[in-house]
Formats: sequence, structure tokens, C-alpha cells
Amino acid sequence: MSTAIWRSHNETVEVTRAISSKLWKDTKFRIKCKDGTTQLVERADILLNEEEALIEELASILKQYRQPPRSARYKEIMFRLLETGVPFNERLKSLMEKERLAVKDKMVDLIEYCGG
Repeated sequence: MSTAIWRSHNETVEVTRAISSKLWKDTKFRIKCKDGTTQLVERADILLNEEEALIEELASILKQYRQPPRSARYKEIMFRLLETGVPFNERLKSLMEKERLAVKDKMVDLIEYCGG
């Protein structure tokens, strides 16, 4: 089916089946681990690769626009992430923190270069 990150184990796994529920947050995923075992995992513990790409795009939009909600793509991404119950908060914070640290490092380099 597709690959995903099993968040609590920080492991890349193969999703073999989604067991649907009326609410996405109640959906469970049958995964196949690298060692060949299969597990049943809650929605909140799985991040699909295509969702990872959406989160990275969202982070890019948040960095680029002063008012992200005005971006049509922002609305589409947020709707998809919220509608399907994607656990995106931690990953988004991580991406934004990396960017902030990179900017801070550039500022320190600039200050040192200018003799400050």
C-alpha cells in the first residue's frame, strides 16, 4: 500500500491495510515492520509519507506568507490534515524549529563576519 512512520517507535513501516471507522481518528492501520511482524496501530501513531509531504508544504507556506490563511493551498492542506485526523502538530513544530535555528545560525555568522 504505502510507507509510513510509526511515531512511537520512530520506525519506517509499510502500511498494508487501513481499517476504517466513521471517524478518521478512530481508524487503525495494519502495518508490516522491518522485521516482518505485523501490528495494528492507532491513527494518532501513524504518519503516512504523503501526509509528511503535506506537512512540509504547510511549513513552507507558513514561512513564506505573512498571512498563510489567504493562501488557497494552505486551506486545502489544513482541511485535509484536520479532516483525516493526521497527527501533524509535532512534525510541523519540528520543521519550524529547524528553520528558526538555521536563521539564528545565519545571524550569528553575519554578526561574527561583521566583527560584532
